[in-house]
Amino acid sequence: MAGVIDEALNQIEKDFAPKFEEKLREKGVKLDGGILKHSYITLNRKNIKELAGRSLKDGDVLDLFIAVPGG
Repeated sequence: MAGVIDEALNQIEKDFAPKFEEKLREKGVKLDGGILKHSYITLNRKNIKELAGRSLKDGDVLDLFIAVPGG
């Protein structure tokens, strides 16, 4: 898995956003923007906002935590 963080995030948005957003709509939740806008994302446990433009290497782990409104 090589590339930059932005490429990986674009792929996540492409692969998972439509299905995730559909599930939220079924529950009456509408996101203002894409899933990444409402997520906390880490690379090897560091916030990716601090790592923009960094290249990914084999063994790197991206974690995506989606904040969903409600309780």
